Amino acid sequence: MNILIVEDYKEWRLALMDYLADSGHHVVGLDRLATMQEYLQSPDQHSPDILILDVGLPDGDGMSTLPDLRRRWPMLGIVILTGHVGLQERISGLTQGADYFLTKPVKLSELGATLAALGRRLVTRDKQPAPPDEDWCLLPGSRKVQAPGGQHIHLTEAEFRVLHRLACSPHLPVPRKDLVTSLGGHPDLYDPHRLEVLIHRLRSKLSPSGIKPLSILSAYGIGYVCTTPVHISGDPVLT
Repeated sequence: MNILIVEDYKEWRLALMDYLADSGHHVVGLDRLATMQEYLQSPDQHSPDILILDVGLPDGDGMSTLPDLRRRWPMLGIVILTGHVGLQERISGLTQGADYFLTKPVKLSELGATLAALGRRLVTRDKQPAPPDEDWCLLPGSRKVQAPGGQHIHLTEAEFRVLHRLACSPHLPVPRKDLVTSLGGHPDLYDPHRLEVLIHRLRSKLSPSGIKPLSILSAYGIGYVCTTPVHISGDPVLT
């Protein structure tokens, strides 16, 4: 697999790279979030299958990049390397897009087993059949959602980002602050009424005549939850 490691501690980064290269993987190591973004967006580079991301980097917190990473590269496997964090931080990281958390210093054998398991899931995901006509399907390439039966519904950029974030956490409440972050806003500065209006508009669009609506419910005191399975084009049906 093509693996990208973003870790600022040089000795540890080189140890991970040597171990994974010896295991037959193509490995690239970086030490900053900025260089990670440049690498991921460069058309001349290998597209990574898996990203191993440290949370404490000199130019930012790796956790804060998860919503954007999952939105822009939905097929990317993401493994977070971290010190001891609380349960809520792990839950937040998983709902925002991480596949696994590993506590530093991780044993190399555990890392290898985790990547093998994630690799199997990625292969399975690539082989998923197209969703049946009765499923809702989000189409990232065109910023549309396909309703059961094939009708296409155009979304604004903000509507698409919110629906994508909700669809990535099926049946799990997504906190309002995470939805605001997915919109590029700051949770402490964003007017909560704007999010309510956006959700209302999205619900209206996703209730076309004659079709069972895509259900987005309020999760009291938390945020919102999507209770309808949504297939993201290229990903499996989320249930």
